[in-house]
Amino acid sequence: MTEDTSNTDVQNCGECEASLSGSEAAAKGQAEFKRILRKRTATEVSEKMGIEVGNLDLDTHLLALGLESLELFSLTSNLAEWMDRDLPVTLLFDIESINDLVEEISKLVFAENCPA
Repeated sequence: MTEDTSNTDVQNCGECEASLSGSEAAAKGQAEFKRILRKRTATEVSEKMGIEVGNLDLDTHLLALGLESLELFSLTSNLAEWMDRDLPVTLLFDIESINDLVEEISKLVFAENCPA
């Protein structure tokens, strides 16, 4: 059974929840956001590279996996469209792995939705 990772789920789990106290809501929402984004990103990379998701090392440098710069741009663009959010082009220069990409996008999303 395939887990649904629609952009509505991403948008909902990325919002601050008034029903929980501040840091608790942010921590729960951010953890769920990262889980969904990591799964979506790993799935897309595995499809591009012909690697099964379970065999994909989320800490391996994306270039070492065989992704080229155009594919990295495509990946970031697809994630931005899926989340219905703009992502900076410079993000491509700041990341090395899937886990790095998830962390950077999460920081951007939560800085927008949950200002201090």
